Amino acid sequence: LKGFDEPVEIREAGLENVSPFLAPEASEKAWPAQAERAIDGKRVIRKIAVLPFTNISDNSEQEWFVDGMTEILIAELAKIKALTVISRTSAMHYKKSTKPLPDIARELGVDALVEGAVMRAGDRLRITAQLIDAGSDAHLWAERYDGTMEEVLDLQSNVALAIAKEVNVALTPEEAAPRKLSRLVNPAAFDLLMQARYKIHVDNIEGFNEAIQCVEEALTIDPEYADAYAWLAAIYAQHIAYGTVDHERAYFRARTAAQEAIRLGGESALALFALAQVTRTQEWDWDTALEYALRAEALDPSDSNIQSICGLTFTYGGNYAQAHRRFVRAIDTDPLNPLPYLGMGAQLLAERRYDDALRFVDDKIKQFPKLALLRSFYVLSYLMKGDRARAIEESRALAESGSDQTPDALGLAGACCALGGDVRAAEAYLAELRAHPRQDLVKSFDFAVILASLGRMEESYPYFERSYRDRDFILAWMTLVHFFELPPFKDDERIQRLIARIGIK
Repeated sequence: LKGFDEPVEIREAGLENVSPFLAPEASEKAWPAQAERAIDGKRVIRKIAVLPFTNISDNSEQEWFVDGMTEILIAELAKIKALTVISRTSAMHYKKSTKPLPDIARELGVDALVEGAVMRAGDRLRITAQLIDAGSDAHLWAERYDGTMEEVLDLQSNVALAIAKEVNVALTPEEAAPRKLSRLVNPAAFDLLMQARYKIHVDNIEGFNEAIQCVEEALTIDPEYADAYAWLAAIYAQHIAYGTVDHERAYFRARTAAQEAIRLGGESALALFALAQVTRTQEWDWDTALEYALRAEALDPSDSNIQSICGLTFTYGGNYAQAHRRFVRAIDTDPLNPLPYLGMGAQLLAERRYDDALRFVDDKIKQFPKLALLRSFYVLSYLMKGDRARAIEESRALAESGSDQTPDALGLAGACCALGGDVRAAEAYLAELRAHPRQDLVKSFDFAVILASLGRMEESYPYFERSYRDRDFILAWMTLVHFFELPPFKDDERIQRLIARIGIK
């Protein structure tokens, strides 16, 4: 391919019965087929997955610790620029899986797999790891590492460096040098942080609250624990996205914790990710959010969540080409993570490619059948195409799905019914919102959009203003997908002035 300054990976895409592409030897910028590329007689491995490590400690309740070890090793390997590492979300899908390793490798599209085990006894720690070729199922390398809990990060760094050297990727001088930590970890604080990281993946409100409690206890033990501050910032930033906390308090805690993490430990991808999130969701400062996201990406280019936030922020800024590049990269490193797919769907809606969005959802809903936001793309695509009957049908199905997003689904369904002329159904959804048992999940926008769709503009304005003040995520989201270009919104000067303040390009 001409016109590219960097190597471009060429992939076969839906070409049945066509032999795999082999890069021409004369090309300086294409990568030759991996099976033919070798250095010093060793096959070069460019893409790997770390499967969940096995707990072989006497204490069977140490799963949270072992999962944390897996996650840290993934993060360490992801720092190596020449190596693509499958992210945690997709890797943990294979926890205790009985699938043959070649099948897992094929599903994840990797060249090799890392398996391992962790044994912990008091203050002593043993990590064993082995590298397995994806095609032949052959063991390429195995090693054991022993140390104390205080040295745990050094041990993980050494494992990552050994794997990187074994797979024969080109390392920068900084990557090849053994890493020396400026301070040892406090084992008790480290344990609490590992518990917090485990709890946030439970993916419910209780898990987030327990995770915050664990991190705050860790900071009580070690007030200068930079990683703990970074995780506290990230947890609060995600908590905001759930819309179940006091936004002002969570925003303040997320921002100050991220700044403290950077002060104590230098630039941190996780802390910058949190700053990007709160700047994007709570300040609606898209340019500054993008700056934070790109700085995080530079530090951790393999993190699918960072890639997705970069993509979403580019989408809000109208730079769809850069957004798409990030979503593709995120899916490549984390094919089972729903976030980049949601971002890609949002990009299609923002570009007004409604038929493409419908085809996209048709394909991805099989993979994520319970993902409410993905199903809402059906509603919005039909609504913006002018097919209000299908929009009402899909919105009602979404509202009856019983997901955590039900209040927002009720608001969308009510608006669709009102715009389609079914006033009685819209009024029923409005009443259901007012009687909803989880008022902490009901947003001002949900009321505003139904009232305005019913033509009750004076009643809707205070809710719209409150929605703007509360930084309701869905208000910015609906602006992004051009919802307010529909009548009666497009002819209302007050609503148009309000959405102009959001600053979406």
